Amino acid sequence: LEEDLKQLQERLKELNVSAKAGAGQEAVLEAVQKDFEHRMERYRDEVQYLRQKCDEKERRCEQLMAEKGALSVELRMDAGPVSSAAEDIEAGVGKSTTGKAPTGRNLMRSLPLAAPAWLRSADEPMKLVLRTLATVPAA
Repeated sequence: LEEDLKQLQERLKELNVSAKAGAGQEAVLEAVQKDFEHRMERYRDEVQYLRQKCDEKERRCEQLMAEKGALSVELRMDAGPVSSAAEDIEAGVGKSTTGKAPTGRNLMRSLPLAAPAWLRSADEPMKLVLRTLATVPAA
């Protein structure tokens, strides 16, 4: 009986030691889990911030490309010869009193940069048609 009592007491001590070790491991595991969740949240915030900045830069690039296109069209129109001195109703330019034909810039106005990008880009085919009509009146 005493032997059984001693064996049971030893077994109880072993179980207490193993339970304490398990509780320590659980605490470490819980701390690691909290650290992991904290890092994941921080990385998610960082990814969201970077995506937002990337989207803003893409929109800015789109806007600059549209502006570049509008300016290059205006530059080409300024450089090209204009054979018609007829009144341009849209631009509000009448016949020149000096006998000089109006410049390309006065013949056609581009949309303001504040206009939406889709509208400015959709206007390009119409600009081509108007430019052709302005330079070749018989067309």
